[in-house]
Amino acid sequence: MSQSVAVDLQELILAYEFASCDGPVEGRAYVCKTTGKTYLVSDDLGLDDEVPEGIEESDDFLPVPDKRELNLGHSLVFAFVNDKLADDVDLVEGYFRRRGAYGRFKAHLERRGLLNEWYKFEEDALTSALRGWCGENGLALKGG
Repeated sequence: MSQSVAVDLQELILAYEFASCDGPVEGRAYVCKTTGKTYLVSDDLGLDDEVPEGIEESDDFLPVPDKRELNLGHSLVFAFVNDKLADDVDLVEGYFRRRGAYGRFKAHLERRGLLNEWYKFEEDALTSALRGWCGENGLALKGG
């Protein structure tokens, strides 16, 4: 049996955040299946890393999933809210009907003394999702 290629957790988190970033700059991230190295790709930014030729078409590279693909957006917020703030579900749903929802949500958590607990919950969910993604793709996660 062949040994899985190891991917550094912190590098993968950075790649995930780059791929998940909403805004005027589009970013994509890839993991090399043979080395475990991550690559950040953007048509809009001049990034320092040398990106391998044909990375987007090659079977040797996996696109790093974003928060939608890992189901770590609104559903994660409401999993936390349902568990910790069940009486505030309607209020939080109201936040997410307008722009700036995450800012209002985090301000609400701070007022309720739950902001650090949210960050831990979010980090644990991300690590678990990335570990699962690595397992599904024959990679091992190191550092987590």
